[in-house]
Amino acid sequence: MRPSEKRIKQGTQTTMEIDNMAFNLINPLKHHMLMSQMEDLTNGYNLGPRLGEGAFGVVFQGTRKEDDKQVAIKFVKSNHILNWAYTDPTDPSAREALEVTLMRELKEVPGVINLVDTRTCQQGIFIIMDRPPLSLDLYDVVDKFGPLEEPVAAHVFGQVARAVHDMWVHYGVCHNDLKEENILLSLHNYKAYILDFGCATRATGEPQDEFIGTHGYIPPEFRIPAQRVPERAAVWSMGIILYSITHWNSPLNEYDEVRFPLSFRYTVSAGCRDLITSCLQEDPERRITLPRILQHPWLKGNVGESAGQARQPPPSPPPPPSQPPGGEAGGYQTWIPVPTQKNKNGKRRHRRK
Repeated sequence: MRPSEKRIKQGTQTTMEIDNMAFNLINPLKHHMLMSQMEDLTNGYNLGPRLGEGAFGVVFQGTRKEDDKQVAIKFVKSNHILNWAYTDPTDPSAREALEVTLMRELKEVPGVINLVDTRTCQQGIFIIMDRPPLSLDLYDVVDKFGPLEEPVAAHVFGQVARAVHDMWVHYGVCHNDLKEENILLSLHNYKAYILDFGCATRATGEPQDEFIGTHGYIPPEFRIPAQRVPERAAVWSMGIILYSITHWNSPLNEYDEVRFPLSFRYTVSAGCRDLITSCLQEDPERRITLPRILQHPWLKGNVGESAGQARQPPPSPPPPPSQPPGGEAGGYQTWIPVPTQKNKNGKRRHRRK
């Protein structure tokens, strides 16, 4: 039986609040307010450099002391947790972040990052996740190497589509914040992992009552509350993602709205264009559905009958380079099949928090 759950409405966070949180957490071990509260975490894990930060949390590299397992450690302040799951309806203190509850439930879904552990302190929660070796989020992959060639793009997109479909159909969970920054790609084996379930919710059969996610990825019908259907919004976001990883630049204009008519690189196939166009239908009734995405000819033609399962595996990676991507010794471009020239039609968007 599922625990009762409650959504907490969050006000707009100011830039100063975000900056202060980042300043306080850049190196928590040196911050006097957290020193006494982090003993439980540091007893089991070594905290490393900061990997990145979003609007509501900061992520660090880490290792588990007992076996040197590589992990990512996300810290979220309690007052920035958007959703809570209550394990005992009679006890308001018996609760945990819904993000943690859903990740635990989705552990069997391929393409969802694995939850390793959680630790709490007075100020918030540490969410400890797998950190695949030699991995980057899709934004950084495209930013460093250019747009993906279609067989690779289809392999990656197929895994994401399968994971989003399975979460929705089999578990009734919608991520609500799909974007390139929230999809991790292992550069060893092309496996993709969906990250950051801080905005995730359960399907209720009713439209969403408020705005959730990243502004530029929200479909146009969300201006009308009665049309805020999470499944349709997920498909719209996936169309933006597929466009971005095959074009380098985003389809969004300076107002964070999709530019119509869509402009495609001449090298992008008709099948890929059709899938992008089918996802980015302004009329939600004409937009392709999650099951139909998995059956799309372009996806099946590149990854076989089962999306996410390559008909022919990607090329074997070389030994790990001595420096991370972007360094002089980085060797990823010798085996990731991407074109070398970036599309100059449009600007590469900034990372979104």
